[in-house]
Amino acid sequence: RAETYRLRMWLTAISMSLLSAIALVADSCGLLSGFRTRLHDSLSPGRLLLVSLGNVGDAADGSVERAEGQHARKNISDETANDGIELQYQQSEMQRRQLLLENARLRNQLRQQAMLQQVDDLVTTNSAGFDTRGTNSSLHRFLVTPARVISSRGLADSLRDLIVDAGKVAGVTRSELIVDGSGWLLDKGTDYQVSAGDRVLAGAVVVGRVAQTARWVSLVQPVTDPEFSARVQLMRTSSQGQFFGAEGILTGSQGPSDSGVDANGECEIHGIPYTEAVSVGDDVVSADINGTNGPRLYFGRVSRAEFLQGGQWSIRVRPAVASLQLDDVGIVRLDLNLPAPGSGEEAKP
Repeated sequence: RAETYRLRMWLTAISMSLLSAIALVADSCGLLSGFRTRLHDSLSPGRLLLVSLGNVGDAADGSVERAEGQHARKNISDETANDGIELQYQQSEMQRRQLLLENARLRNQLRQQAMLQQVDDLVTTNSAGFDTRGTNSSLHRFLVTPARVISSRGLADSLRDLIVDAGKVAGVTRSELIVDGSGWLLDKGTDYQVSAGDRVLAGAVVVGRVAQTARWVSLVQPVTDPEFSARVQLMRTSSQGQFFGAEGILTGSQGPSDSGVDANGECEIHGIPYTEAVSVGDDVVSADINGTNGPRLYFGRVSRAEFLQGGQWSIRVRPAVASLQLDDVGIVRLDLNLPAPGSGEEAKP
């Protein structure tokens, strides 16, 4: 078999060599030109088909690329539109929040004005001896001195230096000019007969008392300060009129109340026994002004009332006016209403 295989290989090689030699001789003699033309014509349809298929493939690739480009541009356009919608939504949401804040501010302002009007009506109805014109026939009267809040954090160093320098020029000692503390600073002092202990009002609402006085300024202790105290009385308003209840001592509270509840920014009333009627919503007014009968000044409203084990009420009061909102106040001071000389009136014992 091996010999037969080798013989066939040799015969095939010899045959290919002979055919190649014959083809070369025939081509050199021009005998294959007609055969070449017929072979080219027979193969042309297949070649054209291959070229056509190639063009179709290129066109298909171009269509795919164009479709992908259009899809990409559409995606970019959609993303741009979505970004625009998101931006419009954020702007609308911001405007909505601003409107809500503005509405809340206006509602709070209206409530504050309504409260002050109610308090003014209350004081007008229940006041006696509150006379700024000197026409009251009582021996004593209460005068109100308008004042401006300079600072809510005491006497600033820059203002302190200016006051001291001005005092040196006027021949006033430093001790007569300076107040120390962290309360509100008012622009009225002893030159306007302001004294320590004078009540400080916003309208008819008590917001504090004068803690220290100097010649040109005064320092105020807010009602929420733990050191503040005043005699107050509960008052309830109904369709039948106003009814006064128990009296107690109002103090500031900047920490937990007697019942353990955080009372920051509020006041407390002590000394009212459990036998007295107390309700949330009761008004709190002054029982006196520094021990002297006077107008019913307003403090605030009872926001919480609970029994304590010692047989007393634990009462929290929300002040009617927030001290941080104040710019102008009034300082109440006691004055004698003596008859003018030569008026013919005599003070009776």
